[in-house]
Amino acid sequence: MRTLKTLYLIVLITVTVFVVGFFGARRLKFFRNMFSGNDIKKESVVVEPFKSIQMDAEVSDFTIIEGNEYRVDYEYPENISVKGKVENEVLIIEAKGKSNSGFSFLKFDKKGINTIDPKLTVTVPAGTQLDKTNLTINAGNINLSGRTLTDLDISCNAGNITLGNVTSDKVNIKTDAGNIEIKDSTLGDCDFSTSAGRIAVSDTTMQSVDGITNMGEINLKDITLGKGDLESNLGAVSVDGDFERLKVLTNMGKISVDSEHIENAELDLQMDLGDITVNGTSKGSSFKQN
Repeated sequence: MRTLKTLYLIVLITVTVFVVGFFGARRLKFFRNMFSGNDIKKESVVVEPFKSIQMDAEVSDFTIIEGNEYRVDYEYPENISVKGKVENEVLIIEAKGKSNSGFSFLKFDKKGINTIDPKLTVTVPAGTQLDKTNLTINAGNINLSGRTLTDLDISCNAGNITLGNVTSDKVNIKTDAGNIEIKDSTLGDCDFSTSAGRIAVSDTTMQSVDGITNMGEINLKDITLGKGDLESNLGAVSVDGDFERLKVLTNMGKISVDSEHIENAELDLQMDLGDITVNGTSKGSSFKQN
């Protein structure tokens, strides 16, 4: 059984390294000089007030900031078509290649290979609360800070997701290759998933969390948590804070749990290969409490 799991992990690592490396190569100077002749366009558009955001972009670096008006700023190659409009108080943004073939993250067309990610920045007046925010990107980074939301749903093929000082009743984040980093936030029910990347949460309160990574660490530090279910196929899992119930499974890696009120917590910690420590004391490969 362990042999099959080891073989699975080796194949997973090989494929992930190839995909991430191939994706990153398009930004090298070699590719820029030889293939990319795209002009970069910049545009700033004032839009009607909105309460929700729905975004579907091929490639983008996305940020929400505060200002004096509702506005969308675009910075993108000319062979990327960016559209933004408000319908029924929903800001709808799309960024798509105008014509291409081949691998989606290379975007071949008559202009060559895209080596510049379009940047999308949404500005909202200070104190604006957004309802349902649905962000889907192919490759790029999403940064949200100082935001109050009711429902946040993020899906990203390759890129990092960063939240800071965010309040949301529900958070669902999925990335195939990239890190999920959250700090100084107050969240309700959370669902985090990454195939190759790190899940790191610090100084944050969560009602519940389901976190899974195939290859990467899970690190929850200085957190307050109701119930948590964490799983890592290859990577260490560490939890530091207060929690009512915690279940951790890992195939290969270390599990470390620390809490000042550990005697009141319900624990179910299991691993195939590695060691479990609770408040600095080794517990072998399996530990249950309460």
